[in-house]
Amino acid sequence: MAAHEPTATERFVQGIIPENPVYRQLLGLCPTLAVTGAMEPAMTMAAATAFVLISANMMVSLIRGLLKPHLRILVFTLTIATFVTIADRILAAFLYDMSKQLGPYIPLIIANCLIISRC
Repeated sequence: MAAHEPTATERFVQGIIPENPVYRQLLGLCPTLAVTGAMEPAMTMAAATAFVLISANMMVSLIRGLLKPHLRILVFTLTIATFVTIADRILAAFLYDMSKQLGPYIPLIIANCLIISRC
């Protein structure tokens, strides 16, 4: 008997909480934990991290089949860096004071092992 292959919807639902590393392993929270002294910066950082995580994973899922195996990590990292830059520029444009307060922590999302491992 063949093993049950999960559907796209099942994989999506499983990735929200049951297989989500943030809830299961608490990996890669360094940038998020660094700004948890107040609610507003912590929520802004969480939103930026979620934006990067969701956007990068959507893009990676679209291009994964087109990439040669030896190029995947490089392209995944560049994809993550692109979305981090977008998040950083949006914060600088619309929430300038928060952008200054978060300072170097937004760019640290690029090195967040949680996001890289999900890609």
